[in-house]
Amino acid sequence: MIRLLTKVIKNCDKEELTYVTGKLNFILTLDEAYDVSDGYTFTLYNDYLCQLLHAESGDGQTKHKEGVCNVRFNKSIILLPGHYFLLFRCGFFVLRFDLEMQEKGVLKETGIKKCQPLSMEDVLENRISGKFAWKHLSMRPGLRQWKLWMTNRMQQRELNVFRSENQQWMFDYCNNMLITSETTDGIWRDLRLLCFLTEIKNVKSCTDCTTLCKAPENPYKEVDNIFRAEENIDNIFGIPLPDTKERQYIFYNIGKILETGKEEMLERILHYAPGEHISVIFCGTEKDIARLLEMRPELKNMIPEYNRFATEKAGVEELILTFFSELEQVKTDVTPEATDAICKWFYRKYKEGEICNWTFLDVRQFIKNRLFPKYLCRAIASIQAGCMPDEALYIMPEDVESI
Repeated sequence: MIRLLTKVIKNCDKEELTYVTGKLNFILTLDEAYDVSDGYTFTLYNDYLCQLLHAESGDGQTKHKEGVCNVRFNKSIILLPGHYFLLFRCGFFVLRFDLEMQEKGVLKETGIKKCQPLSMEDVLENRISGKFAWKHLSMRPGLRQWKLWMTNRMQQRELNVFRSENQQWMFDYCNNMLITSETTDGIWRDLRLLCFLTEIKNVKSCTDCTTLCKAPENPYKEVDNIFRAEENIDNIFGIPLPDTKERQYIFYNIGKILETGKEEMLERILHYAPGEHISVIFCGTEKDIARLLEMRPELKNMIPEYNRFATEKAGVEELILTFFSELEQVKTDVTPEATDAICKWFYRKYKEGEICNWTFLDVRQFIKNRLFPKYLCRAIASIQAGCMPDEALYIMPEDVESI
């Protein structure tokens, strides 16, 4: 009989706090069908497919004995109310445990499922979970559709492997895409990571169409240079990418080449791509994508529906996770009381509609231009007043409440 026991170790037990941080422990009892001697993994996701925690046998977070696996995640996370799921992989088996986090860090298991081969959970845990690039991309707010598309592409790849092993023809993938995004904040990095994680190789360029519109008197020159250049993006995070005859080109901010008088740029791009061994990704606003298909309806046949997806509005939980991730990057600690105040601020402002269109860049600017100035003034004043030194090292609730 399979059974999961959950335990939340809160970093603060003050009853008056609604939102706290803590560490999660799980004890999993397995039946005889599961042999963990060859290794196993645990990964925790939320409903947005953000990879929150990951552990592998032998990494110091796990131990097992006589059919019982124990994982104690080293990292603390913000215990936000909502639905989560824990994936466990052992050999070819993948189990999914649905979890519900209530206020004040109360965690309950709500269901268990043995996942079938090629299911979303199967490809997540066998192909993507734990990779550094996936950890980065999965935590980006608003990219749930991107992540679902990636799992679908991994399913296609696994099916091709199965067909090849059975002497069947392997299907070609269509790498032409239309991606809708109302923001371009860091989009070039996300697009490259998308290609890397789904094994779209030989990305020749990732071009901001704004730069094309600044071309000199010959409007074709910049486009020609892009498609004729020999250099390519040959690594991501220092990991080399294999060469291939397939070539991929990415163009974002495409609204700039759809404006009156700039259409020749689009015509020149379509002179080269899509084509044999040449694929293209166009990224722009919803209005831009609609305009592109109106101007060149033949693209509807070249870019199938399943290769058209969008960056969505970020959920409030995604914004909160982004906030604490940004503070972690700059090694800035937060008191439990300030953690509670920050979460309440985000929930309140999101409900009021003030921040419901925020991106990760808005969160970063909020920290830099609104939170840190309040913190610096208060920290300097506390040192001058002879207060405890620790008060100058932490974000305090008054830093948030005064915003």
